[in-house]
Amino acid sequence: VVKSFEDGLPTGVFDLYSTKLNLSAEEKQAIAEEVCKDIKNAIESRSDYDRKLQEWNNQFEGIVGSSNFPYKDAVSLHVPITATHIMTLHASIRRTTMDIEPIYIVDPATSELYDIADQIENFVEFVARKRIKLPEKVSESLWRTLIDGTSLLKVYWERKIRRIKDYIIFRTIDELQREFPTKESAGLSAEKYNNLKSMVSRLKDGETVKILITKNVVDYDAPMVDVVQAKDFYLLPVDAETIESAWGYAHAMYKTGYELVEGQAKGKYFDVETIGKSNSLSDSDNITDSKNRIEGIQPVTYESDFRKQKRRIFEVGYCMDRDDDGIPEKYIFTVDYDSNTLIGANIFPFWHNECYFVPMYVIKRSGRFNGIGIPHLLSDINSEINILHNHRNNSRFITSIPAFKALKGAERTLVPMLKKGFYPGIC
Repeated sequence: VVKSFEDGLPTGVFDLYSTKLNLSAEEKQAIAEEVCKDIKNAIESRSDYDRKLQEWNNQFEGIVGSSNFPYKDAVSLHVPITATHIMTLHASIRRTTMDIEPIYIVDPATSELYDIADQIENFVEFVARKRIKLPEKVSESLWRTLIDGTSLLKVYWERKIRRIKDYIIFRTIDELQREFPTKESAGLSAEKYNNLKSMVSRLKDGETVKILITKNVVDYDAPMVDVVQAKDFYLLPVDAETIESAWGYAHAMYKTGYELVEGQAKGKYFDVETIGKSNSLSDSDNITDSKNRIEGIQPVTYESDFRKQKRRIFEVGYCMDRDDDGIPEKYIFTVDYDSNTLIGANIFPFWHNECYFVPMYVIKRSGRFNGIGIPHLLSDINSEINILHNHRNNSRFITSIPAFKALKGAERTLVPMLKKGFYPGIC
């Protein structure tokens, strides 16, 4: 038995807040090619910026390579100057912004509205802290802003629906009739609904009937805030000064085949099965690879199992004049970049018609989209302190364990060590 919503809420995730486009196969292919071409140009055009993001993250986390000067495997340590400054700034900014109560203050126009203002204030405070978890999201975004110079908050409405199995116990015929008065309410065909009626005789005899049902449960129906790192956000074109001045923007996400298939079942995506037939595998970006190495993680690719694969999906806000009236309209397209496949197409769903990505800055460059992070400001001084610190350690190592001379006859025992090259204690 599949029990539908009693309050009439639809099961679709996107249907409430957007309008899906009806596209032909040729239109889908044309949109996919145009959008993927713009994304490819953006990825290639900012390769140096992505390299800097990786370097700044390594500088914050203290990741340094080995050194062969003045000898092989010499001391190569990192002094956490950058991390210390970032942690201090993060604690200070969070304490003065997010740890205050209430987050929002409602100022009533007249004294008669004080009680209503208090109720609104308490409601917004509850939603912001308990439902959206705004302080935690802003705190997470602040970490990336201090490191990368820029991060973004993605603000949208989300309805999460979960399908569960449960048992309903009936002791009387009236209970059964109230729960399933018609075949439509039970989600059954006429034949299966007639089988349900066969339980009436058992209830007449005083038996208890237990029915296994499948029902949809709304877990979440409220605004949602996601943290988007600079490495996953692309302006189209990349040199646009603001989001508003760009003709598009792309958010890179990694989703498993299971998530994509579920999204298609809920009406969010389409043509997902074509990705599984493409035999293309998504490559993770260099920054993600670097973070995996730092944490000691080596992801499995699952080449033969599409549903377990992680696909690189781009959600793209895009301006396009599809009706050739000279005025571009806003759309949201979803593409699987590596297979060049369009899997989602919607008219822009927000009534305010504004971008739903909010950039976050601590230090903003004038007339530029990307801000300035702490590693960028401290890279030279941190590098100098590292050099001086390592030089002092290596000098003391050489001084305290000097090289020595050995008799020619002792060469046989020293050969294995000499192959490594010079290091303190070896001649």
